[in-house]
Amino acid sequence: MKTTLALINNTKLLVLMLLWLLAYGTAQLWPASFWFEVHSVNAGPARVGESVPMLVNRETHRSFDGGWVATVKTWEDTGAVGSGWVVYCTATGSAKYTPDSRLPRGLTLSWWTDGKCPVLEAGRYVVSTTWVIQPSFSILPVKRVSADSNIFEVLP
Repeated sequence: MKTTLALINNTKLLVLMLLWLLAYGTAQLWPASFWFEVHSVNAGPARVGESVPMLVNRETHRSFDGGWVATVKTWEDTGAVGSGWVVYCTATGSAKYTPDSRLPRGLTLSWWTDGKCPVLEAGRYVVSTTWVIQPSFSILPVKRVSADSNIFEVLP
């Protein structure tokens, strides 16, 4: 009798643990695209002293509170040491994202970076942006979406 009760209690515990593991695993694997997708980020070209135009194709499927980090990198040829992308400027912020939110007409890099990168020097650049999605359900973890722009030029 005690063995049967112990087995039943262990079975209940095992079922509860499996259900919890299933719920946790589902929450971890829930895709960021449930809330937000970025299809493309395009920037430039521009001339020194001009605002860099941008065209971004993104969709907000469900409302969420989120943060963002935009990093503008420039290509540097350092000769003997090598060449590579170097951070030119970085901007961060937060926003309430909703399905009816739209980007402004005449989107520019200055707007995208909240005024932190208004004008660029002559050179080649790329814009990397990461959005941090804070789901309203506490069981769901923070999700991230990242996108890089095309490589664009600012001409003298």
